[in-house]
Amino acid sequence: MPSFEFTEQTIRFTFNEVLTAEVLDRSENKGIQGMMLVDFLVETEDRIYLIEAKDLRGSKGKNADNPISGNLITQTLVPKARDSYSYLVLMERAQKPVEYILVFQKLIEAPFLINRRDKLRAKLKQESDRPWAKDYVRECHLLNFRHLNEKFPQFSAHEVS
Repeated sequence: MPSFEFTEQTIRFTFNEVLTAEVLDRSENKGIQGMMLVDFLVETEDRIYLIEAKDLRGSKGKNADNPISGNLITQTLVPKARDSYSYLVLMERAQKPVEYILVFQKLIEAPFLINRRDKLRAKLKQESDRPWAKDYVRECHLLNFRHLNEKFPQFSAHEVS
């Protein structure tokens, strides 16, 4: 199986032994009005990964201690997952379970990531007064970029200058 390499911000991602990997928020998709897409779409034999890289190292003010705020979850992360899944459905590519991986450049403590993962999961299931009929994201993973390879051995992320 092929390997794919992409750079997002200052992190180089490598996806080994996958069927395909692509930059989903590339320029030709940015013309889709109103859609927010994740950075990468990676497909393996048994699932699809939506991967978003976030650089929160410059968080200042009230967000310095809470860089993964409720606003980031509701206004950016959830819409990117929902819109990317909608893109998969409209392109007839949503035949496998979907997992959402958020990779952060800023080193964030594991208990905080777990707490935010649970909040993100809840919002992915229910954005308004009624839950979605379909649980479209099977699992969420919030990881510091240095731990991506520990959780997903076929993926890696390295800082580049």
